[in-house]
Amino acid sequence: MRIEPQPGPAQHVAPSPRHDSAGDDIESVRYSENIKAYNIGRYVDPNNALVMHERHVLYRVETTAKWNLHPNAPATVALGPQCRSSIRPTKTARLRRKSSRK
Repeated sequence: MRIEPQPGPAQHVAPSPRHDSAGDDIESVRYSENIKAYNIGRYVDPNNALVMHERHVLYRVETTAKWNLHPNAPATVALGPQCRSSIRPTKTARLRRKSSRK
């Protein structure tokens, strides 16, 4: 089995850094973490009755950052060169094709 690539024009593609503008949605690539703030009043520490906590804000990470595996925009995939096979159909395959056309 021999596969020969078809000749085509040579192209040089130089990588360029991507600059996100203010209009780009970063969530199309990665979901950010969600942080929730809770106002906590005065309370006695449940682990030590000699410690009292004053009113404060408690910040809790509700969900961690994760990759977006289902983007809304269609993704473009760069494909390699197209190849043409030099395999010729066998006599049996040609007979099957002829019989299926009848």
